[in-house]
Order: sequence, then C-alpha cells, then structure tokens
Amino acid sequence: MIIEFLECFPDLDSLHLIFVKHVYGLNKWHLQEAENINILTRLKKVEFRDFDDEKPILVVARALLEHGNGLEEMVFSWGDEAKFHEMSLETMNQVSNFRKVSSTVQLRFVINPSQADS
Repeated sequence: MIIEFLECFPDLDSLHLIFVKHVYGLNKWHLQEAENINILTRLKKVEFRDFDDEKPILVVARALLEHGNGLEEMVFSWGDEAKFHEMSLETMNQVSNFRKVSSTVQLRFVINPSQADS
C-alpha cells in the first residue's frame, strides 16, 4: 500500500510517517519494490514520528535511503524523552549502516515533545 500511495503523489517532496503498532502488510514490503517508485527521485525529507524501533519500519527507512537519490534529510523523532534515550543510539547505529544513494542525506534523531499530544 505504501508504494501505491506514494505513486499517487509524483511531486511529493516531504513525507511524515506515523505508524501505529501493527501496520498490516508492512513486514511484507521488499526493498526491491522501492526501485520502481519514481517519487524517490524527488522526495527530499522523510520523518518517522514517534518511532518505536519496529523492524518493518526500519525496512522502509532502508529502502528510502537506498533508492532515494534526492533525499536530503531523514528524521527519527520521539515524543517522549525516556523513549528517545532508550532507543535513539541503537536506531542511529542501525540506520547509519544502511547504504545511502544520496551523498548529502542527513540523518537526525530528535525529541519532539509536541508529538506526545498528537
């Protein structure tokens, strides 16, 4: 569904993703599918809000980094400071090791308390 969704917005340059605990079918998404998404050439910023260290979400992040040649920034944010301190270092280590097709992409790991209310 993510691929079909992204294909509906060919001029999209920023995307904020908020995943609930169990997103149906996300764990079946394959990296190879990302190669066929034309939007990845234009997508500049992706934010994973209230990130919860779900492996399927990291698969999406990896695919976006490996095929998003226009990507300038990827943000992982937490609305809770305790979760940030618990998960950010491990997430940073994992994501930093992914291959990145964009030589200028910046990875950010931030606390955003305003998310706690949304």
